[in-house]
Amino acid sequence: MWRVLIATFAALALVVATAAPTSMVLAETKAETKAEKKAEAKKKEASPAQKAQQDKFRDCAKKWSDVKKEKGVKGRKAYRAHMSECLKGSATKKEEKKKEEKKEPEKKKK
Repeated sequence: MWRVLIATFAALALVVATAAPTSMVLAETKAETKAEKKAEAKKKEASPAQKAQQDKFRDCAKKWSDVKKEKGVKGRKAYRAHMSECLKGSATKKEEKKKEEKKEPEKKKK
């Protein structure tokens, strides 16, 4: 009986000993692939449109600090409302320019 128990424990120990390094290797491999993906993501350059959007966002964030001081507002809701309005404001200015350009030819026709 003791021989059977000792043989079972020995077999179990061998299985555990061989399985542990395998799982460590898999974990290291996963970590390496994650690191490689992060490195590739950092290598990619932002497109001109993305850079323009990032610049708009930075400008609006700077304006937020001024608005916060002037109006004394705070909180996530106010910040989101400001950012939404500010980012849309840039698009609105473009639309206004287009409307003005359309009106100018009409004025010239009269």
